Amino acid sequence: AGVIEAMVAVMHKHASCAAVVETVCKVLHLLTHDHEESRIHAGNVGVIDALVAAIVRRGSAILACLTLLSLIHGNMENKARARTAGTVEAVVAIMRRHEGIDDLQERACEILRDLTSGIEENMIRAGDAGAVEVVVAAQLGHTKHLGIQVAACGALRNLARRRSTNQVRAGTAGAVEAIVAAMRNHPGSERLQRRACGALRNLTHSNEGNETRARNAGATEAVIMAMREHMQSEDMMERACGVLRNLNTSTTNTTSQANNIDAFKAVVLALRTHHTGSVNVQHQACVALRNLIGGNASNIEWAGAYAFGAVKVMTFAVTAMRRHSGSSVVQISACAVLYVLTIDNVAHRACAVQVGAKEAAEAALMTHSGNKKVVREARDLLTILS
Repeated sequence: AGVIEAMVAVMHKHASCAAVVETVCKVLHLLTHDHEESRIHAGNVGVIDALVAAIVRRGSAILACLTLLSLIHGNMENKARARTAGTVEAVVAIMRRHEGIDDLQERACEILRDLTSGIEENMIRAGDAGAVEVVVAAQLGHTKHLGIQVAACGALRNLARRRSTNQVRAGTAGAVEAIVAAMRNHPGSERLQRRACGALRNLTHSNEGNETRARNAGATEAVIMAMREHMQSEDMMERACGVLRNLNTSTTNTTSQANNIDAFKAVVLALRTHHTGSVNVQHQACVALRNLIGGNASNIEWAGAYAFGAVKVMTFAVTAMRRHSGSSVVQISACAVLYVLTIDNVAHRACAVQVGAKEAAEAALMTHSGNKKVVREARDLLTILS
């Protein structure tokens, strides 16, 4: 433990000497990387403040960012210390000063991603400091650099989560277009596609401007391609279904029927293939299907004409309700997709009864009698099936 205190003392004493600070950062990284006890101790004895000071002085910023990233990852106390030390502002400033340094941009984006993961105060602080704009600038300036694109998508996902102000900032800065471009430039990277879908989902959630930007940029096609390429990835499929859900909620949706059909196919594959055991994938897929079909007669017609057919889609939805009987969100979304498929189609209603939709809705009512949303969706479905 005394070694870490000694390293902090050296950093303070020789703060103006970049070579010394860089050496100390390397030692601290070796001491704390993948060693939780040392990370906790380092936070307690002032390492984070010393690292932020090194970032501000710029000379040792790359190694300081690397070490800082190791200290804050998964450690809430160190994240709090980093916030107090002004890490967000220091990282944003260094990204602006050194736009052309790949390693620095990547590590800085990862720091912003880590600091804003589920921490509302850091999301606000980062947005106010200009984090959204510098992250998008990093993407636009390094389109072929996979590491930067992955880190930037992760940061944007967290920055936009439930933060309408950051959603608007990102849309204005060109984040949506940059993310779609990254998906096209790096189709083989599951990590990139997963984070990109997560970012698009959060950016387009209840934000009509970003929905329109995403559709115009070709997000639907990019997401469908990602689903085909990385179907085995549960997280990617969940997030991709979430994007397709968002892009089909607006009354101004001008997505072509061809794209709707391709999206429908991709979502049905998610529902029926490798992820039947995943509550999250089943829920998001059902919501996406509900929005894609939307109770529109022509949409119901092409859904029925598709190779799986509406009957099989209803079977998949009923199977999801049975398999995940304890999940209220699956019950809600599955009842909803069954409802839109059957409300204006007598033949579909008869088929829904045959595949067990009525029994599944009745079971949902019994199991989730205290959940108002489940009760509403299940009763609505039972009303048209009776």
